[in-house]
Amino acid sequence: MKSRNGFVSNSSSSNYIIAFKQNKTPCPHCGRYDVDIEDIIMKAASGWSDTRIDDRSIDEMKDYIRECWDPEDWEGSDRQEKIKLERDEKLKLIDDIIENKPDWKILSCSVSHCDESIPELIGQMKDNSSLIIISESEG
Repeated sequence: MKSRNGFVSNSSSSNYIIAFKQNKTPCPHCGRYDVDIEDIIMKAASGWSDTRIDDRSIDEMKDYIRECWDPEDWEGSDRQEKIKLERDEKLKLIDDIIENKPDWKILSCSVSHCDESIPELIGQMKDNSSLIIISESEG
């Protein structure tokens, strides 16, 4: 698996901080397991693409959010308060997931634009409430 200590910053990828339900129990009716998004990203990372899981702690992910949604960067702009609210919502969301969803995992990753199926899967999982997109940005 490719792992990186920093957030990827090239235009050929999208960066995500996501939280997802880790369900290791098969369906009692059909025996199937939920999709393991982390495993899918890890498999894509073992190939030739720029897809990778970033080796970041929760505190480092929070620092990234504070850096990217810094209201001081918008000083004097009518967007300054909106950026501050967005930042605070993202940080609160991380804390809420940690506190109230013990079977969920928070992950930072970069997905190559060549890996079209992963963003599609992230969207589907978000739609069925088994994944939360905390942060999404272009690399």
